[in-house]
Amino acid sequence: MLLTTILFVVGFSIIFTLLGSAFGVVGVFLKSYRGLTQIVAGAMIVAMGVFLTGLLKIPFLYREFKLRPSRRFGSWGALPLGMAFAVGWTPCIGPILASVYMLALNSPGKGASLLFVYSLGLGIPFILSGVLFGRLTRTFDWFKRNSEVIHRASGAILIIIGVLMLTGRWGALVAPLQRFFSLPI
Repeated sequence: MLLTTILFVVGFSIIFTLLGSAFGVVGVFLKSYRGLTQIVAGAMIVAMGVFLTGLLKIPFLYREFKLRPSRRFGSWGALPLGMAFAVGWTPCIGPILASVYMLALNSPGKGASLLFVYSLGLGIPFILSGVLFGRLTRTFDWFKRNSEVIHRASGAILIIIGVLMLTGRWGALVAPLQRFFSLPI
């Protein structure tokens, strides 16, 4: 189970990091339009936050595509499955992922590192869940019972980040943290 989980995480990490790199490269070309891209990104992040809170229903964002993986590849089938997961839209991570892409677009040259850190943040719990599955049943139940509150809180955080980007205050807020921790934000 551990190997399968790690391969799945490696699969989506490869795709997220490559897409982050692409958004970062596009951000380099749009650098002269930084004010405009920051406004567009801020507005999209606010929209994703409102969607995540449940205040705005966008039907096509709820669509999912499910793959039926073949068992003949064993654990190694998890690598391409993780890659497919990264490319496909999932309502649970989509709004946050879209927001990270917008941050990558406005952080020229740092998109790959932003999305790699995002992959770690998503992947480490996956791996821990795979290792500790039997022991985490109550934790999973807690998240299931409280998912609406978690979604609303996450949406509120995205709205705040989007508003900070729209008003031009995001950079001033993260600059000291970026210098102190050498963060790729």
